Amino acid sequence: MRFVGRAPWCALKPVAASRRAQPKTFPAALPSLTQPKLEKVTFKRRQPISRSASSCRGSSCSELDSPQATEQARRGASTTRGEMMLLPGREAPEISLNPNSSIWDTEYKELLQRILPEATESHKFTNPLRSYNFLHREQQSLLLLSQNLTAKVDSGDPGSCDLLQKFSRYLLTKALGPNLASSIIRLRNCERPEDPPQIHLHLKKPFHSIARSSFLDRVLKVLKNLGVQVEVRRPKMLSLLRQPMLRTTKSPLKPDMKQSGSCPEAVAAHLRPWRPGHNTSHAAVVGPGDALRLESSATFDSLLIQGGGIVVFADNPEQPITLRARSILLEDGGGLHAGSELCPYRSKLTISLYGKSTEGVDVDGYGKKFLGVGRGGILELHGKKPQSWTLLDKTLYPGGLQYGPYASEKRWSSRGLNVRIVDANTAQVVAADRFDTHLLVDESQRLRQFLARQSPGKAVAIAVGDSAAKSLTLETRLFLKDLIHSEVVIHLGYRQPWALVGILGGDPSSTIEDAKQAQENGTTRLAIATKDFQTYEGVPHHGFKVEVSKGIILDLVDDVTSWLPGDRIVVASTDYSMHQAEEFNLLPCPECQRDQVKIDGSPLYLHMGEIVDGVDMRAEVGLLTRNILIQGEMEDSCYGTNYCQFFSFDTFGGQIKIQKDFTSVHMSGIELRSMGQQILGSYPVHFHLTGDVDEKGGYSPPSYLDNLAIHHCFSRCVAIHGTHGLLVKDTIGYDTLGHCFFLEDGNEQRNTFDHNLGLLTKAGAILPTDRNEAMCLAMRDGVYGDYVPVPSTDCMAVSSFWIANPNNHLIENAAAGAQAGLFIGKGVKTTKASAENPREYLTVDNARFRPHQDADPKKPRVPAVINGLIAFKNNDHGAWARGGDIIFRNCGFSDNGIGLTLASDGTFPTDEGCSLEVTHSIFVGESDNTGSQGGQNIYWGRGANGEYRTLPRNKTFPIRGFQIYDGPVRLTKSTFRKFTPTADRHSSAIGFLMKNAWQISPQNNVSLIRMERSVGLKVFFGMPGQWFGDNDDDGDKVSIFHDLDGSVTGYPDTFVGRADNYLIRQPGFLIIPRWNGIVCTGKYAQLYIQARRPENLTLLIARATYHSHPLRLQGVNRGVPYQQYQPVVMLEQAYTVQWDGRAPEDVILGDWLHIALCYPKGTIFTVVGDIYQRPTGRAYHVRHYTAASSYQSVLNKLDQRLFFFDTSSGSQCQCLEGKIVRSEVAITSTPSIRYIRIQIQSVRRLDVENYSRVAFIKLDDEVFLFRSRGILFLVLDACSGTVKSRRHFDTTRPTTFASAVTNYVETSVKERSIVLVCSRDITEATGASETAIFTKLGSAKPVVFHKQGDYMMDVT
Repeated sequence: MRFVGRAPWCALKPVAASRRAQPKTFPAALPSLTQPKLEKVTFKRRQPISRSASSCRGSSCSELDSPQATEQARRGASTTRGEMMLLPGREAPEISLNPNSSIWDTEYKELLQRILPEATESHKFTNPLRSYNFLHREQQSLLLLSQNLTAKVDSGDPGSCDLLQKFSRYLLTKALGPNLASSIIRLRNCERPEDPPQIHLHLKKPFHSIARSSFLDRVLKVLKNLGVQVEVRRPKMLSLLRQPMLRTTKSPLKPDMKQSGSCPEAVAAHLRPWRPGHNTSHAAVVGPGDALRLESSATFDSLLIQGGGIVVFADNPEQPITLRARSILLEDGGGLHAGSELCPYRSKLTISLYGKSTEGVDVDGYGKKFLGVGRGGILELHGKKPQSWTLLDKTLYPGGLQYGPYASEKRWSSRGLNVRIVDANTAQVVAADRFDTHLLVDESQRLRQFLARQSPGKAVAIAVGDSAAKSLTLETRLFLKDLIHSEVVIHLGYRQPWALVGILGGDPSSTIEDAKQAQENGTTRLAIATKDFQTYEGVPHHGFKVEVSKGIILDLVDDVTSWLPGDRIVVASTDYSMHQAEEFNLLPCPECQRDQVKIDGSPLYLHMGEIVDGVDMRAEVGLLTRNILIQGEMEDSCYGTNYCQFFSFDTFGGQIKIQKDFTSVHMSGIELRSMGQQILGSYPVHFHLTGDVDEKGGYSPPSYLDNLAIHHCFSRCVAIHGTHGLLVKDTIGYDTLGHCFFLEDGNEQRNTFDHNLGLLTKAGAILPTDRNEAMCLAMRDGVYGDYVPVPSTDCMAVSSFWIANPNNHLIENAAAGAQAGLFIGKGVKTTKASAENPREYLTVDNARFRPHQDADPKKPRVPAVINGLIAFKNNDHGAWARGGDIIFRNCGFSDNGIGLTLASDGTFPTDEGCSLEVTHSIFVGESDNTGSQGGQNIYWGRGANGEYRTLPRNKTFPIRGFQIYDGPVRLTKSTFRKFTPTADRHSSAIGFLMKNAWQISPQNNVSLIRMERSVGLKVFFGMPGQWFGDNDDDGDKVSIFHDLDGSVTGYPDTFVGRADNYLIRQPGFLIIPRWNGIVCTGKYAQLYIQARRPENLTLLIARATYHSHPLRLQGVNRGVPYQQYQPVVMLEQAYTVQWDGRAPEDVILGDWLHIALCYPKGTIFTVVGDIYQRPTGRAYHVRHYTAASSYQSVLNKLDQRLFFFDTSSGSQCQCLEGKIVRSEVAITSTPSIRYIRIQIQSVRRLDVENYSRVAFIKLDDEVFLFRSRGILFLVLDACSGTVKSRRHFDTTRPTTFASAVTNYVETSVKERSIVLVCSRDITEATGASETAIFTKLGSAKPVVFHKQGDYMMDVT
């Protein structure tokens, strides 16, 4: 709903409608809330109006007095519901209600009219709640015309009591909202129609909003005037405060913002002016009965607001207010207010917390130097909300211009055009010449040829010596105009001074020129062109002088008209060093567009403002200034016990701490500076064990932090501890210590982080995860014994967003500078240091992200989708994720040491399996964002194309786009570009974890990959040397992935492994030396071998075909009761396994293989096999193997469990079968009687997850093997569970397949049947068949059997 005008007698012009209805008219409606008598009013319905017509000013109001306006209103121009028009007129007659009147009715159009006296057509009707705009617009628009009023009373003829009670409930619900109304309203049933309705209101605690409480009293007054008996039970303090607020005025309210119902000052007109002055020893207390408006600056030792007392900051733009105190505490109904959500504070307000850590005593639960909100406390601070942060829309170059500051001077004296060409990369003059275009015509042609030979991008300086125009041809003038965008050269005259500096091939903005009018008396004048450039080798000493004028205009993405001159902004780094973030003040800029601002100073570094090589690298630009400032007053340097060994500056700032059972906390449009302390629990904003702070906890509206600028602070930004349902929106955390946006314990849930920005997040000392290397090594009080922390694994994890529980919402946030990129699967150690684990409590630890529905481990696993992640210019990883069921989609990784690594959920055989996938993403090695030196950028060198650029690590570091660790992982529909190795480093699109002792799955696969021509090395398996070490760990040796479609190798359905792994070779393999890899075809699996007693052996496994090239494996679990080895092997081959010592007593094996284990002669064996179900962690179908008389017997009887021990060679031989159950269901027609256990395994030829050749349907312990291509039907009686029919259909003849299946289903499948369907190897089908008959069995649509597909189904 839109309120029309602010004066009571101001309204919008009626708007004509295509469909008109005559409005009904009434006498004056309800009693006025502000005056005893009403003006004549009109209530109409109108179509929505434009925003420009939303207020009434000047002549617009007077037009409503005219007869034409009145007549047009009578004709019924349609309007939105609840929109009112108030017209000046005569006084209304006194209200006289007759509860027993016979005109009562429940029709919604007439209900309100019939509550009022009978009226004539000449009178109009108004909404008495119109001018109180703190209600939601939707509630106002439906307040008096709601379909809820159409309901009839259930029994009998409705009487006045029922109608009034119905109206009262409706009015209170719309006024207060359903949640609040239902909690405080109690209605008594009407015993007789003539009885007056009775309403009881139980106000258990003060309202969060002064405005809403005042409004409630006005609504109750209306009801009382209608004859409703109202009883209000409210706290004593609330009654005392409200009485002076409810004095009615006899004149209409003036349209003054200070009297608007949405502003604290307006609705609390009873507030007593307060000017307490300055006294640093005064402990001020605002208690019961105190309602104060602070009108001037004040200083206290402490300020306590309690017992329902309130302090409201006066909003006078001409008088800024500063409140100084060592501590401010709000509790027991005490409230501190500045503005409101709908009426932001307009003036300049500063809350300054002062004091040193060595002064005074701590306040229990808060410490020192704080603004605290305790039980029952109210904190409502609402400043202006400008655009919080946006993005650069055009690149900002060092010095403000593309080639930065460059200074070199020369005075030109030779006649003609003096030209210098400068290489902006080296600052060297690469070409220089003079062209006498005054005297010689041929010089014009020579000038054009000279400039045409120069490379684009070079800087050009041109200056006139004496004169250059007489013989300068028109062709040459036009050439210069097009080449260097000169606007002067076309009209250059005789002896006219002219100077130009520009970029060959640049845009018009890259050209600066100056010209003076020639003097008729022949005197000399000077023209100077100034501009800035940057060089890589320092400032040269010959050439010309180039500068830029003060004030650089930034082009931004969003409308920033809310940013004002004098405000301060920060531009984020777009390079490896977060310290390249730069701050600027804003200057007046009348020439700027809505998305532009002008900054002072000169940028030192390159800040990208464009999408580079397909990855959005635009720098974030944040506003640091707000009109409400909360700050800590700081000392000049560090002192006392504030970790001065790590920090030279004072870190004892202010803090805001919110405790459990607060009444209301909402903060918006606030700047926090010099806040936080290097003390556990003392942060800029800290919600401490507050529980549910949204509707679930009874907070309406929910608690929020909106549009905060937290900068130059000393311990985090926003700490959420034991708190759920908090909204943190449009908030900036800049230049802070320790984790910025921080979920503390990991049990915090339902919190929302929406469009926040964290940048320049530095190391702090509080937690191990906050610390840098120096702090980690020095702070050892928490370790056990003499343990020395390892910084890279124990500490060094400071993050802009530390999200310790997945059941929280992160929406459009940006982390623009911290320790590393996105890490999923990092946790902390939750046990105290001990001899068994001497590391400190809460040091970094590995974890696994296992997403479940609703983040509830008791519910099913569901995929977590990371959509739209952009990670660039990270020294180490762009992103790392460990867990299962994680999908990265539409992501961009560029200029990272390693773009992305995915690690599996667990360790075979006890993991739940995993599904890690990357799709529709882009990986870039070395983009056109070459970066800038300085700002703690350490690594600088030549790029793949010879250009100088910043580098993620040492210039020899092997950059990788997608790194394979263990798996299985899937990479599909993604693009790689600009991975080009150099003489210094191996940069590859796909690589592997270096020095990897872990297993790697052959189910790692890639498909639909686009390798652009700029990719010089697609895959690299490493080589001995720097970074790779000996390249001889288990994971290094068994590295492998499956190229499903040949998009990487050019050969579909091939496996790519390391060249020296003879376990995977097959005839016709292809070696690619540059990759140190081999391309093979075949079927591969991961063999799992577990050995016990002893558990520290080295295993040697050799394939029979290459028995002289065994693979030597150390195992992955050193120091545990068992050892496991997981080589990748080709299936259906023979292998020999040996150990470098005594053979282990227990060995566990898996997968389809012919295995020979070496044991001493005379060894007695017990061989047991089972099927292990990973998700449940259970083994079933445990069976013993029996001894066979020969190895051939083992091979001939694969369906039996046999082993053979060759006593002559000491080899124990057996065949292994690895099963993957594709479907398990239990179906019964009467669940209480019997279940049938059903397993279905369908097989496709190219199924990368299952290499079994057997498809089957299993009913309890009976197996129906399926050895032929096609579809198998099995029909069971649903009552008895017996098999009634079995039929196989060949899919290679699609013309007969569909008709055969249709005929079978129609004739053989009876009512109350269970139908099981399984497929096998339909990849050889010559076409696709569609069968509509499956819809009769319960399929949602006709089933299509495709090539390379499989299918299974069970229906009843």
